[in-house]
Amino acid sequence: MMPGRSTTPAKSTLIEAARVGQKDAGYETIFTPAFRVVSGQVISFHDLSEPDGPAAAIVDDGAAEEFAIKEYMVDEDQRRVAISLLNMAISRHAHRRGLTVDGTGASATSSRQRATGPTSSTGSP
Repeated sequence: MMPGRSTTPAKSTLIEAARVGQKDAGYETIFTPAFRVVSGQVISFHDLSEPDGPAAAIVDDGAAEEFAIKEYMVDEDQRRVAISLLNMAISRHAHRRGLTVDGTGASATSSRQRATGPTSSTGSP
């Protein structure tokens, strides 16, 4: 939950708060950190206890807990959350590096490659 709130805000509100927090912390590049909200808790690979971290504005001070991903992924629902976070983080990193989704939903290709020649992609049968 965000500081001073008793209910979990919409994810869009959390995203905006994270981006404003980054701006206030002096980030040169503002980005949307990869996170999920599960049962009112923010789950992320970012260090949520870091006061100037990319998601600091959406976590109550002192509320962050660290846990091993190996332990978290034992539960099937938690495994889905972790995989979703990995996909989100990879997708956002690729986007920041100039890669775009090729439309199939199964892979990413460089926009320069798309404009100049053939690309390869993978997908499910």
